Amino acid sequence: MNTNPVEQSGSAKVLTASPAPISVKKKKRNLSVLLLIFSLIGAVALWLFVVRDNNTVSAVTVSVTGNERLMGENLSVSLIEPQTVDIVLRGKSDQIKQILSDKSIISAKVNIFKTSQTSGNNENYIFEDESAAKVGVYTVKLEVTLPEGVSCAERTVTVTVSETLSKKIPTKDIGHKITNYSFSSDCSLGSMTFEQQYLTISGDVSSVNRIASVAVVSDWSKEITGDITVGGLVPIAYDDEGDVIDSRFLRFEPSVLQLNISVNKVRNVSLALLTEEGDHTVYSLSQNDMTVFGPVKLIDRLGDVFYINKSDFESGNRTVADSYELRPEQVANSVSGGALYSDQVRFTDLGGNEVSFIRISVRKDDSKKTVTVVVPAGKWSILTDGGFEYSVGEDYPVTVTYIPKEKDVPSADDLVCFADLRGKGEGVYMQTPVIAVKNVEKYYEIEIAPLDPLSVGIIAAHPEPTPASETSDAQLEPDGG
Repeated sequence: MNTNPVEQSGSAKVLTASPAPISVKKKKRNLSVLLLIFSLIGAVALWLFVVRDNNTVSAVTVSVTGNERLMGENLSVSLIEPQTVDIVLRGKSDQIKQILSDKSIISAKVNIFKTSQTSGNNENYIFEDESAAKVGVYTVKLEVTLPEGVSCAERTVTVTVSETLSKKIPTKDIGHKITNYSFSSDCSLGSMTFEQQYLTISGDVSSVNRIASVAVVSDWSKEITGDITVGGLVPIAYDDEGDVIDSRFLRFEPSVLQLNISVNKVRNVSLALLTEEGDHTVYSLSQNDMTVFGPVKLIDRLGDVFYINKSDFESGNRTVADSYELRPEQVANSVSGGALYSDQVRFTDLGGNEVSFIRISVRKDDSKKTVTVVVPAGKWSILTDGGFEYSVGEDYPVTVTYIPKEKDVPSADDLVCFADLRGKGEGVYMQTPVIAVKNVEKYYEIEIAPLDPLSVGIIAAHPEPTPASETSDAQLEPDGG
């Protein structure tokens, strides 16, 4: 032990011990221990942070139950703060992973009133019943629904209860945001009307007063070919800036709407006249068809032909007039129930422009007509005996007199032409042909003028001779040359 004299008191010497110096190794060991402790603390903190982050479901929307009952007391929830919450889960990792991949598994809600599911205290509901409801700001514990075996920390939100205001709007003022649909080539949109006439919106005064417009939204992904009805459309309220107003604070009556969509259709219809039986007059119209545009329910009931004098004819006036004026309502009224749509039918001209009426002139022609039909040489059918062929020398003119029912004019295709030369040998013959008329129903009268003989040549039909085979010079030399 080292001793050093420090001080003398009188004659006695006082000796004191000098402390031993701390070794360098010991200092380093102590520092290492401290660093290890701090590292462990940091690792645990980081692990807790990561675990919390990996077990957190973010932005879960807070829903409200009991707001309908509250509105019955002319009160409504006007604000929930916060409107979304982050929920830290505790439980088995596989369950937590499943929840993190599908947030719909859990829910967070505010109970306005006490229910059989709420606890006995008033921590997770605001009012015992309707009689206790009143305006105010309340702090309430969220009711979080989780799968069995998973839990979470408690969360509270602040709920503001305000007085209720109701607003009644005509459904004709509600917009339609229908997307992803198309019409067939002959159809177009007629009108969109709701089955209900009015929509009543109730909620807190602030939310209702913010409402600038209401619309329904739907995505169809279909082609429309006729009238349809779409149900289950949920109204959505918007403010002046086009932002959606939180529907949790609003009540719509009815809660869903039904939209009736009428479709217009365009169709080309032929025009014709009704005439007395036995009237052989040929009537020509200045316009043979018309383009009609209107509700598909009416247009689909129109026939292919519209008789412009049908109403006169059925009332007993069978005289064909020199002209007719046809209006859209006449077309509508000609169809059963068409009067319901008479103001929706339109006529369009060749340029697609709408016209209010069509004037049709009638030209009458009851005289016989004569036409010369030239039958080409190749159109004849000649009967001959077997082993003979024939040829017709030239085209043959045929005079036809007729009264057509419409505008038909006889042609070579309407005639059946043949001659009978059976029993005759080779030679050229002048034969009076036989001609019959096909499609006789197209004419009131039709007759063939007397015919001149037809020049027909007959020749024997012999097979082509087989060429002789070539003979070599050697075969022509006599034997023994």
